[in-house]
Amino acid sequence: MSVDNLVNKALKRIGAVHPVIKQGAEEIIRRAYKQGIYVLFSDGYRSHAEQNALYAQGRTKPGNIVTNAKGGQSLHNYGLALDMFITNKEGTTATWPTNKLREVAQIAKSLGFEWGGDWTSFKDYPHIQMTGGLTLSQLQTGQKPNIKLKNVSQSTSSTSNKTNSKSIAKMAQEVIDGKHGNGHEARRKSLGISKAEYEKVRKEVNAITSGKKKKPTTTKTVQQMANEVKKGLHGNGHETRRKSLGISKSEYEKVRKLVNAGIHPSSSKSVSQMAKEVIAGKHGRGHENRRKSLGIDNATYQKVRAEVNKRA
Repeated sequence: MSVDNLVNKALKRIGAVHPVIKQGAEEIIRRAYKQGIYVLFSDGYRSHAEQNALYAQGRTKPGNIVTNAKGGQSLHNYGLALDMFITNKEGTTATWPTNKLREVAQIAKSLGFEWGGDWTSFKDYPHIQMTGGLTLSQLQTGQKPNIKLKNVSQSTSSTSNKTNSKSIAKMAQEVIDGKHGNGHEARRKSLGISKAEYEKVRKEVNAITSGKKKKPTTTKTVQQMANEVKKGLHGNGHETRRKSLGISKSEYEKVRKLVNAGIHPSSSKSVSQMAKEVIAGKHGRGHENRRKSLGIDNATYQKVRAEVNKRA
């Protein structure tokens, strides 16, 4: 995978983060790529509702406890934090080797980020953040951080000076699929386009959602779509997944049947690898969903679950 494709993949994942954080994410990927390190981000902006849903997990909802922060208590809620992982050149794997994370962290720190691996009370090696000196309490009152990257020219990062090369229709579809968060300004910044350009996107979104324009039919096979659903690429809930795939209800039923049938063979990954992927959120929420996504039997999943609990 080219560095540009790796960047595009990462920027889709992190959502409506602060523009400086977005530019920093791209700069980190490009500099690491030159060193032969392929890095992606598993998490960026997280809404208060999403944060509260995570907090409820293991408390009022099924699953294990994964966070102690409610909505508004995490820097992710303000678009000021990123969680990274190491991948391969194709961008298809996720690992967290400390030595590699440390090398990427050095790049991030040179740009002005704070690294969770430097913390004394709890070392969070995948985590980087930038607050501009503001405390969480100050962010909660609505204060905006004044942040900027260090040691970077304006010409090195495409997010700072390039117009988005995607078509209006493609950007509109991404907005409908929820890939750019909520709120017009947050979406515009996430897309990296001007206000005038965003107005065209907004009109296209309204035209599609009102039924004036038909959503393009997907060219993927049913099996390809089922694989994507099992990987969690189309969110949770049948209607959400169907809309994200851009297919009819009858076509989605074919996808769902393949998903329920467990279309891929048992995973050859180690229990440790699978546990890391579950922690990174690559297999969705809920034990049965995760087991099916991993493609393993109940006995093996229990081993994965036990490993996750050890690390949580």
